[in-house]
Amino acid sequence: MYKKLHYQGKLLIALILALALLLSFNTAGAAADDGGGTPTLTWTDLSYAKHLMRNYAFYQLNAQVLQANDVPELVKALQKTDLWAKYYTPEQFAAENIVHEGDYVGIGVYLIHDAAGRVTVAGSIAGSPAEKAELKNGDIIVKVDGVDMRGASMDDLRQALSGEENSLLTLVYERNGRATELLMNRKRIIVPSIEYWLLEGIIGYVAVEQFTMHTGEELAAAIKSLQKQGMKALMIDLRDCPGGVVDGAVDVSGLLAGEGPMVFYVGKDGWDEFRPVDQAPPLKMPLAVLINGETASAAELVAANVQDARNGVVIGEASFGKGVVQAMVSLPSGAGICFTMGKYISHGYQDIDQQGGVLPDIYLAGAEAQRHRAVAWLKEELTRPSYIKYYTDINGYSLGGTWQSGVAKALIQEGASYVPLKLTLTHLGWQIEERDGLLYANSQNRRLIVDITQQSLITGHGTQKLPALNNELYLPAALLRQYGYTVTWSNSERSVLIEK
Repeated sequence: MYKKLHYQGKLLIALILALALLLSFNTAGAAADDGGGTPTLTWTDLSYAKHLMRNYAFYQLNAQVLQANDVPELVKALQKTDLWAKYYTPEQFAAENIVHEGDYVGIGVYLIHDAAGRVTVAGSIAGSPAEKAELKNGDIIVKVDGVDMRGASMDDLRQALSGEENSLLTLVYERNGRATELLMNRKRIIVPSIEYWLLEGIIGYVAVEQFTMHTGEELAAAIKSLQKQGMKALMIDLRDCPGGVVDGAVDVSGLLAGEGPMVFYVGKDGWDEFRPVDQAPPLKMPLAVLINGETASAAELVAANVQDARNGVVIGEASFGKGVVQAMVSLPSGAGICFTMGKYISHGYQDIDQQGGVLPDIYLAGAEAQRHRAVAWLKEELTRPSYIKYYTDINGYSLGGTWQSGVAKALIQEGASYVPLKLTLTHLGWQIEERDGLLYANSQNRRLIVDITQQSLITGHGTQKLPALNNELYLPAALLRQYGYTVTWSNSERSVLIEK
């Protein structure tokens, strides 16, 4: 993977949320229209591109798109309505596929041109052949398989270093004026998309650079590693993350937000499809997600899904606001185009394109201030009990395993269980305010309103009468399930267990 291409790819991903399923062309007996109404037996780049525009382009086409004489001209015309449209040469398209897929076959080295135009090493990927060969920053690449690479382009180098997995190559590099020859094995390289470490011994910190097909499995491995190191809370940093492959964002959403549809697609003809996550165990720890104005595309989808699932807090500034979906499409020649196919909607039906971005739960500017606020919030959450347990036949309750004496208990009425309203919500971290005879309870984007005088819960369907005991109103325990809590009734103990 070349550093130059890596950063070009990063810039591109800032503009797109690439579909993981790339469209492909059919060269076997396909009938195509080259724009003039004449059928042909095989696709050309231009006829296939026009076919895609007619059938899949999300934005309205102008006449110049379908009248174009070549694909670069078509894309230039398309850019008048589709800001994200782009054309790639075969070499550029192959390089971009590496960025999006997140893996390739090579030696795992980052390369740049130095001030003298020489190809030099700028780093290597952990565990790669380049790292094992101890290539160092500043080493000058001289030859690959006997071909002189001095003055070569990055595309030439990519072609030279790529090949079949486990095939051999001979690399000559120069360090401190001395040339060294290495026999190396090409390997499949997973390009890292995240960095992670432990903060203050208990908070896992994960920064997502971009989303690839492997980001979900990378994050799962990072969480497992951090838990072994003693992680009790998790911070996901999506600031300045430009997005990437939607499958990676869906996988990450499953890890952070749980089960269910994590993205809905709206195409040119309306609602198209959705992508679910099945059997995702909930993240049983406090979660904070950091965003800013450069958090874009797939990164915005993840932040919105965490918000929608009420499984964590989003801290920072409003995100970039790109909620449209592009496809990276291979053309018959090996060249490629990128164009908008539709928009995406989050787990909880946030239309990020229409609303102009994701609004954080806690709005705060400044990178250090955001990180410190996230640490403080996570520490505060860690002090809260993991569960509350009430009994119908015993006064008092268990708060995370610590017994609390008092008159609080669970009630059973008409087969339904009830728990003390203010006491329970306060222990769960809700903010409670009373004014004008009403009680307002808020937690992130969750809210409850109670008419104290009428002793009733106000809902969209009207009001629901609440029981009272010892001057305390009681809340239906089952209602808490709607807010993401686990509620369990035990017949043997005659108890109600409420877990985060």
